[in-house]
Amino acid sequence: LLTDKITGIIQKMFTIKEVLLESTVKFNEISKDYKILLGNSLSSIEEVARASLVISNLTEKQGKVNEETLKIVESLSDKFQEIKHNFIYIDDKGKQIKQIITGGQEIVSHTNQVMDQLKESSKEVSKVISIMKNIASRTNLLALNASIEAARAGESGKGFTIVADEVGKLAQSSSSYTKVITDSIQNSLVLVDRGQSSTSRISLKFEDLVNKHSEIQSIVVRSIPSLDEYEKIKTRTLDLTYELDENLKQIHTAAMNQEENVRTSQKAIRMVSEKSEYYLDFIDKLDSLSKLMNEVNELMQQF
Repeated sequence: LLTDKITGIIQKMFTIKEVLLESTVKFNEISKDYKILLGNSLSSIEEVARASLVISNLTEKQGKVNEETLKIVESLSDKFQEIKHNFIYIDDKGKQIKQIITGGQEIVSHTNQVMDQLKESSKEVSKVISIMKNIASRTNLLALNASIEAARAGESGKGFTIVADEVGKLAQSSSSYTKVITDSIQNSLVLVDRGQSSTSRISLKFEDLVNKHSEIQSIVVRSIPSLDEYEKIKTRTLDLTYELDENLKQIHTAAMNQEENVRTSQKAIRMVSEKSEYYLDFIDKLDSLSKLMNEVNELMQQF
């Protein structure tokens, strides 16, 4: 009876042995595959860790470049703001200069008008002098005739002769003075012509100056909207740079978190690997138990 019980137990143990052996074989295969998988996972995780470190370093470098970019953009912004103020200042001063130039043109134009009037007056005076010269010539001729007639009259014409001589002298003086005045007027007319020529050249210079100033002012006026447009672009660039900087910080934080997660995963994989070693040791013990059961079976066969 005892033998039957022992035999039953042994048969159950053999059944257990077969199941355990089958499980052991499968677990051994799974364990080998798992070891390979763990090795690959560790390699992949190490690659991820290295990539995360590279990303972290690159984001730090890019962050520094971004900071320098911000400084440059802000510096350029200050410079362009200063240029814009200078353009506005030039525009204001240009308007004042234009008023001065316009005033100068008006003065030159008025001077030309005065010279024209002076020229006309000189011509009128010249006409009057010509008439006076003609009168003096005729008076001189009359004085000469009076002298001749007085000489014919003899003693009774002596007094008239003196008057005729004085009239002749006066006519000669008038003729001399009219010649001097005529020469002076002619010189004045020459000077007026020269003055008009000079004022004409000055007027042309003023016109050229006005045109050049208008060109400069036109450039300034066109440049101010361009600077305003640059101001908008600069603001947008700053916004994008700040946004990029914020994204880089988030990437850097994510890379650091990923690196931490990788370290955690490596610890977990090592723990799993250690458990796998434990299970493999358990399989070895099952093999030993199987051998022991075979020995017991052989002993039981001897009874």
